[in-house]
Amino acid sequence: MTLNAQSPKEEYDIAVDYCACKISYAYTNQYISNGKAENYNQNEFNREKKSFESVIKQKLENCNIEEHITYDKLKVLLSNNNFSGFAGKLESAVKESKKVNLDGINKQQAINNILNGFYNNDDFSKIVLKYSAVKELKSSLESELNKTLNSLKEQTSFEDNETINTAESITTNEINHSNSIINKEDTNQLKSTFFPNWLLFALILLAFIILFIYNYISNKKLNERIDRRLSKSEYEQSKIQFNPSNNRNKSNNSRPERDIKDIYDKISKLNLDIERLQNSNTNSSVSGMQKTSQVKSISQPKPKETQKFAFAKTPVSDKVFNAFDVNDDKDGKFYKFTLKENNQAEFQFFNTENSAKRALNAPDSFLYPACEETEPLNQNAKKIITIKPGIAIKQDDKWIVKEKAQITYE
Repeated sequence: MTLNAQSPKEEYDIAVDYCACKISYAYTNQYISNGKAENYNQNEFNREKKSFESVIKQKLENCNIEEHITYDKLKVLLSNNNFSGFAGKLESAVKESKKVNLDGINKQQAINNILNGFYNNDDFSKIVLKYSAVKELKSSLESELNKTLNSLKEQTSFEDNETINTAESITTNEINHSNSIINKEDTNQLKSTFFPNWLLFALILLAFIILFIYNYISNKKLNERIDRRLSKSEYEQSKIQFNPSNNRNKSNNSRPERDIKDIYDKISKLNLDIERLQNSNTNSSVSGMQKTSQVKSISQPKPKETQKFAFAKTPVSDKVFNAFDVNDDKDGKFYKFTLKENNQAEFQFFNTENSAKRALNAPDSFLYPACEETEPLNQNAKKIITIKPGIAIKQDDKWIVKEKAQITYE
């Protein structure tokens, strides 16, 4: 692929315009295929979709270098067809890419400058992160630019030769430096041979003997201290056992035993008095027990009613579930119903291993008939979180959605 440009700058600017055209088509195509407006205005989205299908797709689907569209024309095309906001963000990236001095750079540097202008631009980076089609386009754009910017080859050849010469000089210096190091190491090895090996062994043996003697003396002193402490404790125990005061304490134990017996006698008398009082007040105690049982029966809380759940497939139409699809079977279901009285139920999205992924791939069928988003569609999300459950009422063989569930993505 070649350009008939008169100068490297013209060739470079055409390459930037080509990238802007390809990125514009990738963005508008994915945006329309998502099926929902960014500002949550369906009428606005319908106008954008009509403009894309009737005008933009025909103009941008087959962008090429030979019949490229200049950015000025591209900006007018997008602005006149309900994509003026995107055109403003794209303009900042195009201007950033075209700020370059080609005198001091080679082809690869020029390619990097073009792509960085789009993909590292502060105003445009949010679109790159949000739309995978724009992000995945980067590698193919780099390949196309490498085939296109042919006028910059001469500038790269001089730098390559200079790099080779520099590398050769560096390699030569490294070889010389390594040879000098080897020579120094050989000299040091020769010097080290003058230190006799037997003297080194003797020093190691002497250090081992000194360490052994030190440990032996330390252990001996420690054992002596332990023996002294043991003998002292045995002496103190024997002194306590033979103390005559202990015998006097034993002789006085008989009096506490008599005191304990007197206490037991008093307790038995008190028990007899209590029995007499209980017999005289039998009738009153029985009526009191009946009242207590009545109070207990009243105070006992009613058991909580257990909630009943059911699971449903996707809505058959906007705000309508088929009642035959709402049952206890969880397999292949996308919604969980909490059944209430009077044929009413609350429902929420039922996350399983594949349910969120399938719903995000086709939100028009799985989500929008029964749910409202609180943030834009995120097709890379792992779960669909229900912020507020929806409300449905059963009528004949249908469940009619009265309030849609509010969802977000995680």
